[in-house]
Amino acid sequence: MVQRWKVTDLMPCREAGGGGKNTSNVPACIRFATWKIGTMSGRSAEVVETLHRRKIDVCCVQETRWTGSGARVMGKGTSRYKYFWQGCKDGNAGVGLLISDRWIDRNIDVKRVNERIMCLKVLIGDKLVTCICAYAPQTGRSAELLRRKILSGIK
Repeated sequence: MVQRWKVTDLMPCREAGGGGKNTSNVPACIRFATWKIGTMSGRSAEVVETLHRRKIDVCCVQETRWTGSGARVMGKGTSRYKYFWQGCKDGNAGVGLLISDRWIDRNIDVKRVNERIMCLKVLIGDKLVTCICAYAPQTGRSAELLRRKILSGIK
């Protein structure tokens, strides 16, 4: 199975914590990732274990292939994630967001635009950060058409 990953630290962990004590209850750094998952059906335990092992706090997943929309908690103990998803009727696309247990209480808003776009707002310290999860398959479509469709969904 081919897995495509992209991991980004919002604040590099060495700069955020610097090895000193973090006296606030806000975690020192947050790690974002994106993963074209292929399907979430029957893979939730594997996904949660991988995210926990890689120390990912927020993961955008594309091509989930779940229908409808909803939210549920996945995992046990220290490796719990809240999963928000938005799918379509035929179950061939879909996007989702997995948020680590330590950031769930800092989640401000999850906006499900359609089966290809979701937005997450997280409060980090005194800053509001918006994470956009988008799925835009390119097969048989022009780049300009995809760009216009995504931008019209975000507005």
